[in-house]
Amino acid sequence: MTTTSAPKPTVFLFVCVFALLHQGVQAQPYKCTVEGKTVYQQARCEGGSSVNVSGAGKADPNSPAATQVQREIAAMKRKELVESAIQEGKIFIGMTADEVILSWGRPTKINASISGRGRSEQWIYRRGKIGDDQYVYVDNGVVTNMQSPQ
Repeated sequence: MTTTSAPKPTVFLFVCVFALLHQGVQAQPYKCTVEGKTVYQQARCEGGSSVNVSGAGKADPNSPAATQVQREIAAMKRKELVESAIQEGKIFIGMTADEVILSWGRPTKINASISGRGRSEQWIYRRGKIGDDQYVYVDNGVVTNMQSPQ
């Protein structure tokens, strides 16, 4: 006759606790930079930070953390917009002077003035025949206006 013994209470307790803990564990997401872009992934990365996905803080959209996330999202969108414009040879108000140069190259001529509000520049791009010139107005390093014959 074979008899089976009940599991020892400590082993049974350990197995139950392990099962409960394992059931509640979820993969921790990490915020990382990959090829110059911010990505969220399950694997740890060098210089990355863990992301709180508990939902804590969601009630206050004006919290410092929420504000920081909004800034990062806006910066990523702006970066994508600038990269797209440069690839297409376009410019837009709000671009920096360096971004305009990446898109259109250096201007043919720059007229500059300095006032109490800083440095204002008129960049002239000669585009072939007379009347086809394009003008870009840069105030303190940022495009504020553009003028084109078309």
